Parts: sequence; structure tokens; C-alpha cells
Amino acid sequence: MSGLTVGRSYTVSGWLASTDDDTVVTDVAAGVSGVGASTPVTTTAAVSGAVSWVPVTYQFTASATSHEVVVSASSTTSDASVLVDDVAVVQDAWTETDGAVSSDVV
Repeated sequence: MSGLTVGRSYTVSGWLASTDDDTVVTDVAAGVSGVGASTPVTTTAAVSGAVSWVPVTYQFTASATSHEVVVSASSTTSDASVLVDDVAVVQDAWTETDGAVSSDVV
């Protein structure tokens, strides 16, 4: 993502799911390369192909005008894949010197 303002706060959000159909769970997280990631969220097994989507959010402060969004997953099996949907990056509200509150979608 590009067009960020250094020093401003942003929130990355999206929906993640696992395709693993075993009875194990998969931990998924979203974040920003070189900055950090959300606390992992546990997804349930995709029994009979039915996936369970979980919302994930991560708030960060831009340290450059562009950053990479990353998705990570951890599972005890080797056949799990991660599904990603509806990812958005939103600049959080801030107060301008004139007192106006604004936010932008990046």
C-alpha cells in the first residue's frame, strides 16, 4: 500500500479462514511488514469444506509512505491454506490544528 502519511495511525482489517479440514485449528494474523502483526486469532477446521471466517484487525503508525500488508498462519498440519477476503486499510481519525476531525481510506 502506498500514499500513507508518516506518523499517522492506520488500521488494517480483513476476514481470514483456514481450508484445513482436519480437527485441528489454525492461528491466523494480519499485519504490516517490518512493523508488527495482530494477535493471532484461531480459526476452526473447514469440516466438509465449510470454512469459518474470522475478523482480524491491526492498528499501526506509518513509518514510511508505503508498507506491505502481510497475512500469516500457523497450523499443526502441512495441508492448511489461508483464505483472505475484504482487506481494507483505513487512516484513523486525527485532529487537525483547526480542530476538524478527518479520516481517509487508503
